[in-house]
Amino acid sequence: MSTAILAPTLTQWTENHVTAIIQATNEQDLTSAIDAFLAKDATIVINGAKLSRAEFQKQLQTEKFDEAGATISFVGAVQVPADKDKPFDAGSVGLFYNALIVEAIRIRDAPVTSEITASLNVV
Repeated sequence: MSTAILAPTLTQWTENHVTAIIQATNEQDLTSAIDAFLAKDATIVINGAKLSRAEFQKQLQTEKFDEAGATISFVGAVQVPADKDKPFDAGSVGLFYNALIVEAIRIRDAPVTSEITASLNVV
Protein backbone atom coordinates (compact mmCIF):
# COMPACT_ATOMS: atom_id res chain seq x y z
CA MET A 1 0.00 0.00 0.00
CA SER A 2 1.38 3.41 -0.91
CA THR A 3 0.60 6.69 0.72
CA ALA A 4 0.49 9.83 -1.38
CA ILE A 5 2.58 12.68 -0.03
CA LEU A 6 0.76 15.96 -0.38
CA ALA A 7 3.04 18.96 -0.66
CA PRO A 8 1.70 22.19 0.80
CA THR A 9 0.64 24.92 -1.59
CA LEU A 10 2.92 27.95 -1.85
CA THR A 11 0.44 29.84 0.31
CA GLN A 12 0.39 27.13 3.00
CA TRP A 13 4.18 26.88 2.94
CA THR A 14 4.53 30.65 3.36
CA GLU A 15 1.90 30.82 6.11
CA ASN A 16 3.61 28.01 8.02
CA HIS A 17 6.98 29.77 7.92
CA VAL A 18 5.60 33.21 8.79
CA THR A 19 3.75 31.62 11.73
CA ALA A 20 6.99 30.03 12.97
CA ILE A 21 8.77 33.41 12.83
CA ILE A 22 5.95 35.30 14.57
CA GLN A 23 5.55 32.63 17.29
CA ALA A 24 9.28 32.21 18.04
CA THR A 25 9.87 33.16 21.67
CA ASN A 26 13.65 32.78 21.85
CA GLU A 27 16.67 33.55 19.68
CA GLN A 28 17.31 29.91 18.74
CA ASP A 29 13.73 29.33 17.53
CA LEU A 30 13.77 32.62 15.62
CA THR A 31 17.06 31.74 13.92
CA SER A 32 15.74 28.28 12.99
CA ALA A 33 12.50 29.76 11.61
CA ILE A 34 14.38 32.33 9.53
CA ASP A 35 16.86 29.72 8.27
CA ALA A 36 13.98 27.51 7.13
CA PHE A 37 12.24 30.39 5.33
CA LEU A 38 14.83 32.72 3.82
CA ALA A 39 17.72 32.05 1.48
CA LYS A 40 21.11 33.28 2.74
CA ASP A 41 21.14 35.97 0.03
CA ALA A 42 17.46 36.97 0.30
CA THR A 43 16.51 40.54 -0.57
CA ILE A 44 14.28 41.98 2.14
CA VAL A 45 12.47 45.28 1.73
CA ILE A 46 10.51 46.78 4.63
CA ASN A 47 8.63 50.00 3.94
CA GLY A 48 10.94 50.72 1.00
CA ALA A 49 14.20 50.12 2.91
CA LYS A 50 16.43 47.23 1.80
CA LEU A 51 17.81 45.06 4.60
CA SER A 52 20.29 42.24 4.61
CA ARG A 53 19.13 38.98 6.11
CA ALA A 54 21.30 39.67 9.19
CA GLU A 55 19.79 43.17 9.59
CA PHE A 56 16.29 41.72 9.25
CA GLN A 57 16.99 39.08 11.90
CA LYS A 58 18.49 41.68 14.26
CA GLN A 59 15.43 43.89 13.80
CA LEU A 60 13.10 40.99 14.59
CA GLN A 61 15.14 40.02 17.67
CA THR A 62 14.87 43.59 18.95
CA GLU A 63 11.11 43.70 18.33
CA LYS A 64 10.56 40.29 19.94
CA PHE A 65 12.10 41.34 23.27
CA ASP A 66 10.53 39.32 26.09
CA GLU A 67 7.78 37.79 23.93
CA ALA A 68 5.80 35.08 25.74
CA GLY A 69 3.71 33.96 22.78
CA ALA A 70 1.70 35.02 19.77
CA THR A 71 -1.33 34.11 17.72
CA ILE A 72 -1.63 34.83 14.03
CA SER A 73 -4.57 34.76 11.66
CA PHE A 74 -4.29 35.05 7.91
CA VAL A 75 -6.98 37.28 6.46
CA GLY A 76 -6.22 36.91 2.77
CA ALA A 77 -3.75 35.44 0.32
CA VAL A 78 -2.90 35.52 -3.38
CA GLN A 79 -0.77 32.83 -5.01
CA VAL A 80 0.72 32.95 -8.51
CA PRO A 81 2.77 29.90 -9.55
CA ALA A 82 5.84 30.62 -11.69
CA ASP A 83 4.97 27.60 -13.87
CA LYS A 84 1.32 26.57 -14.19
CA ASP A 85 2.40 22.98 -14.88
CA LYS A 86 4.42 22.84 -11.63
CA PRO A 87 2.35 24.95 -9.21
CA PHE A 88 4.15 23.71 -6.07
CA ASP A 89 7.71 24.44 -7.21
CA ALA A 90 7.97 28.23 -7.21
CA GLY A 91 6.00 31.41 -7.58
CA SER A 92 4.80 34.48 -5.72
CA VAL A 93 2.61 34.71 -2.64
CA GLY A 94 0.97 37.76 -1.10
CA LEU A 95 -0.37 37.46 2.46
CA PHE A 96 -2.38 39.74 4.71
CA TYR A 97 -2.37 38.85 8.40
CA ASN A 98 -3.10 39.96 11.95
CA ALA A 99 -0.95 38.88 14.88
CA LEU A 100 -1.42 39.37 18.61
CA ILE A 101 1.89 39.40 20.49
CA VAL A 102 1.82 38.66 24.22
CA GLU A 103 4.80 39.93 26.20
CA ALA A 104 6.12 38.35 29.40
CA ILE A 105 5.83 41.82 30.97
CA ARG A 106 2.76 42.18 33.17
CA ILE A 107 1.07 45.36 34.36
CA ARG A 108 -1.49 44.92 37.14
CA ASP A 109 -1.49 41.16 36.51
CA ALA A 110 -2.34 41.58 32.82
CA PRO A 111 0.17 40.79 30.08
CA VAL A 112 1.29 43.59 27.80
CA THR A 113 0.07 42.88 24.26
CA SER A 114 0.58 44.43 20.86
CA GLU A 115 -1.27 43.87 17.63
CA ILE A 116 0.31 43.69 14.20
CA THR A 117 -1.59 44.09 10.94
CA ALA A 118 0.67 43.51 7.96
CA SER A 119 0.96 42.45 4.37
CA LEU A 120 3.83 40.43 2.96
CA ASN A 121 4.92 39.59 -0.57
CA VAL A 122 7.20 36.60 -1.12
CA VAL A 123 8.75 36.04 -4.54
